[in-house]
Amino acid sequence: MPQHWIRAIVPALAAVVACALWTPAAQAATTSHLAAAGPRPTASLSAGALSAAAHHSPPRDNWWYCGPGQGGYQCDNTDPYATNCASSRIYVASGDANLYRGSVVVSVWQVQLWYSTSCGTIWSRLQLLRGPNACGSCVLEVVRHNYDSSVYDTSDEGSSGGTLYSGAWTNQLYLPCGYYQSLVGDAVLWHFYQGTLGYSNDWYPGC
Repeated sequence: MPQHWIRAIVPALAAVVACALWTPAAQAATTSHLAAAGPRPTASLSAGALSAAAHHSPPRDNWWYCGPGQGGYQCDNTDPYATNCASSRIYVASGDANLYRGSVVVSVWQVQLWYSTSCGTIWSRLQLLRGPNACGSCVLEVVRHNYDSSVYDTSDEGSSGGTLYSGAWTNQLYLPCGYYQSLVGDAVLWHFYQGTLGYSNDWYPGC
């Protein structure tokens, strides 16, 4: 074989052998490093950034907590007694509701609307006036809405197969004060087969 061919082939063969030897070693080193490191987040944070994130999560002002002096929309669908909002309750509106059997009135109920002055929330309560103390397939409801009903939120107690008794109440909804808010609240009692049985008048808190 001519010597100039040998001089041309030997460097190329040397490069191929070096690559073949380097690739498994590099892959093993990389794999070993990843295995030792374990799963990693897609973005790493510096120690200072992690400290700042911990400082701001969760917020220190407990904005998510519903209770006296900390009312707001976070109170929606929470229990007025469990949150202690009911400790400042006042009775603000009511209406009568009749439960029929055929064409005969079997029970007369009062549908009450209550308001917490410390939480700014409303809820409904059911009170028996006369008749059997059982409202089968009834739903007690508190409603927050504006006059054209484009904003309409409810919290309900009851079911099609259940029974409500005197003293039942719903969870609460936050109701901002002031007529300028255009939001009002009311209490409703309805029946799965008879429809609406009765409701209170609309009410809103003044500021």
